[in-house]
Amino acid sequence: MSASADFARNLRYSLDVSEGMERYEGINFNKRRYDMSGNVNTSQVISFGGGFEWGDQIYFDEANPFLGRENGLRAYINFRPVSRFAPNINIRTSRFTDPNRFFIPGLNDGERSEDGEIFDVKIFRAQSTYQFTNRLLFRAITEFDTYEETLGLNFLVTYRVSAGTVFYIGCDDHYQQRDQLLQDQVNIAGSGYQRTNRAIFTKFQYLFRY
Repeated sequence: MSASADFARNLRYSLDVSEGMERYEGINFNKRRYDMSGNVNTSQVISFGGGFEWGDQIYFDEANPFLGRENGLRAYINFRPVSRFAPNINIRTSRFTDPNRFFIPGLNDGERSEDGEIFDVKIFRAQSTYQFTNRLLFRAITEFDTYEETLGLNFLVTYRVSAGTVFYIGCDDHYQQRDQLLQDQVNIAGSGYQRTNRAIFTKFQYLFRY
């Protein structure tokens, strides 16, 4: 079941309710989920929107799958202060709980989750593009994951020689909180982030006509 409404000035709202059965590891799980979302796009300078979803979800564990509760938030904002510059920010969260469990075995008493929380993930992503000329474009992406405690940085320069002929060069860096790494992976003592991977890449795209 779904319902939606469109208003003046590009305002939109929707609500979806779904029910279904999903089979995992030989077990049938009956799920009901809800999704509410909306967006506002009233000008060429700024637009934003988001949604919230909640309901039943399977804990995909081969040894002990069960039906828990998941809720998640998503939100975005697009901003174009000038025609050549276009940044946007996205936020996604996902929190999973077991309604029949009040603490996580193996954790210290002070770390127990009184509401049965299994995980709580938040991912923040920012992307910006700048069009220097009709041929030259620069893009930067930053992504942070609170659950894995990782940080990703991606930079890309694109030069369009002609229609269908493009040259790319970029750099991709990944970092992780030092206390989440194995001891032999950490090169520098102390707190903060340690780089775990770096890749520099190029690509040339050429359009053949015949």
